[in-house]
Amino acid sequence: MASEARAAKSVFAEFARLNHGSHGAIENRHYRIRIDPAGGGLLEFFDKALEHDFAGTYQGWRPGQYVYETVDSKDGRLAIANIDFSHPDFFVGSKNTPWLRRIADKVEIDAPKIEEGRASITVRIVAPGVSAASVTFALDAGTKSLAIDWTLEKLHHEDPEAVFVAFPFKLDKPRFTIDLNGIPSAPNDDQLDGAAKDWYPLQRWVDVSDGMRGVTLVPHDAPLVHLSGITTGKWSRRLEPEARDEIIGTVHREAKRLSALIDDFLDVQAIEQDRLSLGREPFSLTELLEEQVGTFAGQSATHSLRLAFICRIFRRHWIPSPKPPTRNLIS
Repeated sequence: MASEARAAKSVFAEFARLNHGSHGAIENRHYRIRIDPAGGGLLEFFDKALEHDFAGTYQGWRPGQYVYETVDSKDGRLAIANIDFSHPDFFVGSKNTPWLRRIADKVEIDAPKIEEGRASITVRIVAPGVSAASVTFALDAGTKSLAIDWTLEKLHHEDPEAVFVAFPFKLDKPRFTIDLNGIPSAPNDDQLDGAAKDWYPLQRWVDVSDGMRGVTLVPHDAPLVHLSGITTGKWSRRLEPEARDEIIGTVHREAKRLSALIDDFLDVQAIEQDRLSLGREPFSLTELLEEQVGTFAGQSATHSLRLAFICRIFRRHWIPSPKPPTRNLIS
């Protein structure tokens, strides 16, 4: 009895600090997690042994976050693929499908709980596609695993839809290994040319690793998984990590931004020397703000930046560009 009492005491001591400190956080001897109050995913997934935070972002979404997908077209399924029995594949897939992906409109985070050696925290959301939904994140004492249990009450919806749970992880150059019919397989390398890359029929687990560290997901009820982002409608012959494209895009945008700063500096010189000629040109304030928000949205791990319009706005401006004051206002 004494040894059992000591064991129980040690378990409680391990979790004693979970209710102490910031709301929306729990930890055990292996991991510390924090909930993002904006979307309900993981703001932090910290491995204490590796001293590494695995919580990444993808399109602003975080690990464990609910994402609801529909097609923003009256054509419905035909906007995804046009059924054509004269085609060798019996359909022609569209690469221009107007996807509409939405997240929770409201997030409520319950107080952490400790029960029978398990620390847990439940997040309840109000979101499109469901009448009710909640997720419980749990850490067991002494166990190096994180349990994520989603409960969804789906609304009846006859048009094309999908529910995703995002799992973006912060890794260098990811490599995937997936359990396909009981066989550990690597996408591309262990697939026939032309086999589906948009989704994979998961049997038990999928692993993502950069060679130094990694994460293995074991979903109990997920018939299909997407690797390297949401890949619906890409119809790709090879699976390519989106991170590379994002890095190239970021470098390109920042190069353009530097060029714009140089242009702005030259404009100031021209104004001072009374050599600047001005003209009028229409522009979209909506597109301008969307571009600047896209540039700055991913630059903070603790703050989010969102943009919402009730109408599209057009104004006229004096040439040169109004981007510098807009950029400075946001930054």
